Amino acid sequence: MMRGIYTLGVGMYVLAITMASFFHAKARLWVKGRKKIFNRLNEKLASARKPVVWVHCASYGEFEQGRPLIERIFDSGEYFVLVTFFSPSGKEAFSNFPKAHHVDYLPPDFPISVRKFLNITQPRMAIFIRYEFWLNYLHELRKRQIPHYLVSAVFKPHHPFFRWYGGIFRKSLFGFKEIFVQDNASLGLLENIGIRNALVLGDSRIDRVLHIKNNPQPIENLKFWKKESKPVVCFGSIWPEDLQWILKWWGYWKKKYPNIKGILVPHEVDADNINRMLEKIKEASFKVSFWDCEPDNADFLMVNRMGLLSRLYAYADLAYVGGSMGAGVHNILEPAVYEIPVLLCGTQFSNFIEVEELAALNCLWIVKPDEDASGIIGKALHGSDKTAKTLKNYFKEKAGAADRMFQKIFNKPFFGV
Repeated sequence: MMRGIYTLGVGMYVLAITMASFFHAKARLWVKGRKKIFNRLNEKLASARKPVVWVHCASYGEFEQGRPLIERIFDSGEYFVLVTFFSPSGKEAFSNFPKAHHVDYLPPDFPISVRKFLNITQPRMAIFIRYEFWLNYLHELRKRQIPHYLVSAVFKPHHPFFRWYGGIFRKSLFGFKEIFVQDNASLGLLENIGIRNALVLGDSRIDRVLHIKNNPQPIENLKFWKKESKPVVCFGSIWPEDLQWILKWWGYWKKKYPNIKGILVPHEVDADNINRMLEKIKEASFKVSFWDCEPDNADFLMVNRMGLLSRLYAYADLAYVGGSMGAGVHNILEPAVYEIPVLLCGTQFSNFIEVEELAALNCLWIVKPDEDASGIIGKALHGSDKTAKTLKNYFKEKAGAADRMFQKIFNKPFFGV
């Protein structure tokens, strides 16, 4: 009965997003991308000569988290790697990812669609990244005795698994062959509800950001721009409310640091959003130019392209990560790996243990939207040498999660290509 109610909820969601697709570009991609999906899967899987490993990611961020493990599975040469996404932001960005044999959308979580998907793909195993819990998929995987894993997971007391109404969600956890969590607190929550197959293996995002840092791709005009500017602040994954806060305090910061410059990287880089942000900057009487133009005396460089942010942090003395005033903070590990202090404004970061860890190490500074932030730049930059040393040790201690996951899942170490 509960699964029936859940399926009805899925149907209502699909109906809502279908209606939204008439006037919302992202919803339109969600709907369009799922058309003829079974034809595409049939065509691609027909040529599969290896056992299929299916990896599912909710969106862009979850893919980046699972990417080191996905790459290791592909590089082993033993499996056909199928990657699916729920959100267009992940699917459209990684459609041509070279270390997967096929990338596609996940069909909606209806029992008939689930059975059809599994009949076509016949996965040897399934791996879910962080927190994707599609109950009909999990039910059918368990019914068919297909091993499935949850990796880089984080659990909090307010999650439905630990609430009085969460029985159906709790039940889904018992189907996983193993659950790999990031911290001991998550492990304790699972053990309290009777889960005995969970392990603390860490966060594979650590491996991803270290790889990016250790394999730099320079952006020449930013190298020149950085020489002329001090400090450079990279504002990553910002939303309109983040920009409003930045513009409120920029004048104060500029008085103290006349050569300060900002790199603005919106979370949504569509033309409409970029143009709205440009107007706000001009209304505040600050100068802005685009990142790929010749350097000038602008206060801000606007970045209107996805996929650059993790490289841009390399040119910053300080990073601000957006999202804490809205749906939730974005990836703070991307800037922190460059051993620079990080700023947040807001309160929406409770699901991210790295926020707690880096704040405790005095490498992360958090302010509230209504708090005086005129001195925050100076506070964060003070002792930056100590911050760099602390962050270097932090990443060194936490590296290797992807290798540990591979070894546990496949019962052998990963030796690379």
